[in-house]
Amino acid sequence: MKQRPALLKTENYEILYTIRMRLQENKTATFTYSDRTMAREHFEQLRFHGVVGGVAIKEIDFEQQEIRS
Repeated sequence: MKQRPALLKTENYEILYTIRMRLQENKTATFTYSDRTMAREHFEQLRFHGVVGGVAIKEIDFEQQEIRS
């Protein structure tokens, strides 16, 4: 009998969502979230505006990371 793969969720880790940016003037910025929806919405806003803290965004990345506790 075939079984569907189960999503393993344990309380031993936390998922963090990170937005990393390379800005003009050799500056960087990082935002870290515990909520995926909030992180994705902010990521889309930043990509649309192209500016953070009055400095233009050259490169922007979104990543998900599991942190073991």
